Amino acid sequence: MRVELDIFSGRPNPTWEMTAAQAETLTSILREMPTHVGQIPFNDGLGYRGFIIRDSPDFDIALAYKGCVSIERKNQKLAISSGERILDHWLLENTRPYIASEVYQLVLTEIDT
Repeated sequence: MRVELDIFSGRPNPTWEMTAAQAETLTSILREMPTHVGQIPFNDGLGYRGFIIRDSPDFDIALAYKGCVSIERKNQKLAISSGERILDHWLLENTRPYIASEVYQLVLTEIDT
């Protein structure tokens, strides 16, 4: 699976490939998150806009943002949610080797607000 930190405008976003173990952990986290009913948060402006996950055998694309995940598979959408933002923190920690420390701190602050 490929992860993209959606944060920049005008330059490429940081991306990385998950290891098999990371993909397994991600799948486990997603399975434990309950289905979300109602509006899910998103940011379509500047700055941190979440993590985009692609190339999964289980879904076409997923967007994780502030405790909610929007998952698309075969033109169907599912929203799941975790108030604790476990997935956001896990993805950020796994992205850490690919981003500057200032970007890490900015995203950490955004996730927790």
